[in-house]
Amino acid sequence: MNMKLKLFFLFIVAFLAIGSCSSRDNDNNYLVVEPAEVYGNWRLESITVEGNGQKKVFNDECFRRSTILFNGADGKGVERGYESISTPGICKDSGNLNFTFSVERGTIYQTYTNGQKDEARVEEVTNTTLVVSQNKTIDNIKVKTTVKYIKA
Repeated sequence: MNMKLKLFFLFIVAFLAIGSCSSRDNDNNYLVVEPAEVYGNWRLESITVEGNGQKKVFNDECFRRSTILFNGADGKGVERGYESISTPGICKDSGNLNFTFSVERGTIYQTYTNGQKDEARVEEVTNTTLVVSQNKTIDNIKVKTTVKYIKA
């Protein structure tokens, strides 16, 4: 086999190896996420709760004021929440929740200053969107919560 033909086959093999899977896929079925991809300030877009055959989306104006900050410089963050109250157009500031965090193998791990620990699996991350989910069992009902953020 001549050198040009060998190089051609080598090129085809390399192309197939690169094109056969996404760089964000892996054998453990989690999204490959670089920590820097989640750094920054994110604004809540929606919360979707699914369980027991039902689905509810929370995305009113007050929820959408809520933010989460992941500071890559020191591994600290803060959640600032807002919620609707009975007066239309008035939102209640739920205050700040401070935490430390790490991003490992497609999961964001948070430890709040009150000692509570939480984790969320990254479902999608782009320059403008962060989608995370959690699966929990509450009163023997399996519940999936999906939270979508937009870069603030």
